[in-house]
Amino acid sequence: MRFATRSVLFRYGSAVLAVAAALLIRLLLAPLLHDYAPYATFLVAVAVVGWYADFGPSLLTSLLGYVAVQLFFKPPPWDYRLGVSLLGRPLTLSLFPFVGLVIALCSGAIHVAKRRAETSAREAHQRRIELEREVAERKRLQDELQLRAEELAEAGRRKDEFLAMLGHELRNPLAPIRSAAQLLKLEGDGDARSQQAVEVIDRQVRHLARLVDDLLDVSRISRGQVKLRKEPVELAEVVRRAVEVSRPLIAARGHAFAESTPREPLWLVGDPVRLAQILTNLLNNAAKYTEPGGHIRLTAEKNDSCILWRVRDDGIGVAPELLPRLFHLFTQADRSLDRSQGGLGIGLALVKSLVEMHGGSVAAFSEGLGRGSEFVVRLPILTAKPAALPSSASEEKNEESPQRQTAGLRRVLVVDDNRDAAESLAMVLRWEGHETQTAYNGPAALQAAAVFRPEIVFLDIGLPGMDGYAVARQLRQDPASAGVLLVALTGYGQDEDRRRSREAGFDHHLVKPVEPDSLQELLAGAQTAISRPASRRR
Repeated sequence: MRFATRSVLFRYGSAVLAVAAALLIRLLLAPLLHDYAPYATFLVAVAVVGWYADFGPSLLTSLLGYVAVQLFFKPPPWDYRLGVSLLGRPLTLSLFPFVGLVIALCSGAIHVAKRRAETSAREAHQRRIELEREVAERKRLQDELQLRAEELAEAGRRKDEFLAMLGHELRNPLAPIRSAAQLLKLEGDGDARSQQAVEVIDRQVRHLARLVDDLLDVSRISRGQVKLRKEPVELAEVVRRAVEVSRPLIAARGHAFAESTPREPLWLVGDPVRLAQILTNLLNNAAKYTEPGGHIRLTAEKNDSCILWRVRDDGIGVAPELLPRLFHLFTQADRSLDRSQGGLGIGLALVKSLVEMHGGSVAAFSEGLGRGSEFVVRLPILTAKPAALPSSASEEKNEESPQRQTAGLRRVLVVDDNRDAAESLAMVLRWEGHETQTAYNGPAALQAAAVFRPEIVFLDIGLPGMDGYAVARQLRQDPASAGVLLVALTGYGQDEDRRRSREAGFDHHLVKPVEPDSLQELLAGAQTAISRPASRRR
């Protein structure tokens, strides 16, 4: 039992018991010791009580011990030994209480120090327990955080796999729809309603393909997997590309579009495709959020060491509370049930990410709902004129008519496990005069290539059993097929997919649904590609 819990009665009772025990021991030793050192056992009792019961009980023990010695071990005053002990009695009377007092004081001081030590030990023990609990809690939180991080990483990986598969599965049906619409357009009988229906199909396929591309782009940018292919590019060329893509949507909604660009050539360093995508998304956003018959204005100008793009509309505008979040992912100005504007709310988030990757900035301004909006993109300008200007050969090639581009007819093998996609593309190619054959799996493609001897092979990657990569490798190992132009025509369009297709021996990587102009351009350049050694192809 600790000192703090001992009662006063117990402490002083221990003094009485200690004196009684010392007296009993001294009486038992009396035949041996006689009257020699009667105080010794009582001084031990004083020290023991002082150690365990503090100063007060120790002092009581000293007094009781003195009384016991005087009663049991000292001769009475009438004893004949009185004279002999007369000189020693004053010394004894003063020495024993003094020694008892000193022992009591020392025992009390030791006891206080012991109590403080015990208190410090208890506090240290409690702090150690609290520290151990805190360390255990931090370890638990760290383990939980690590588990959550692993779960998030796994969820991110699954999301990326899902988005890649989603893009593939959505692009697969878009490819035959695009080819069928192109075939209907080529075989048009002049019926205005039929041509209008074909244009609707083609326009909506483009829109859906753009949504799929934006969704996958956001995923890739968030993971840092988008690599910019930077080169000197002229401002007017970027504007031309963007306006060309956005004009159908602007025209479909009946907007009045105005464009203003500097007359002198302005150059910047960037990825031409991504720069055009930035401007396209801003123009499409203005077209979607402007009422039919509205006005959209695009201006490009030089401002100090920057190029400014301004896209201004008189549409529905932006609420002040929405402006700070406008470039966040999945943010849209109108979330009404009719969803008349459509979209996923990722276009502006893409714009911000791509602009910042080019070292620029983008800002949105609006005076409120119903008062239109303006988006301003600021990009660094290339101060010195690039040494090598873009070749005009590609511009002349783009200006050629489809009939002139496809003048060289080819033997084309189309391989796709989606029969509608394979047959529809083959029909378009046959209509243009090419000799075609189709296959629906890897082994059939190899057999057809051995017999048909194609000059061009449009090969899907996601084939069952034997995928397109394996088919491409075997074709490259076959000397008879060494000069064939291999084109990956697939729903997989991420950078990793393109890298793998290059390693497998593909010359081109096209993502479904393929633009008719891109297909004609590829066929037009097939003569140069086929005549070039396989080791030098892209």
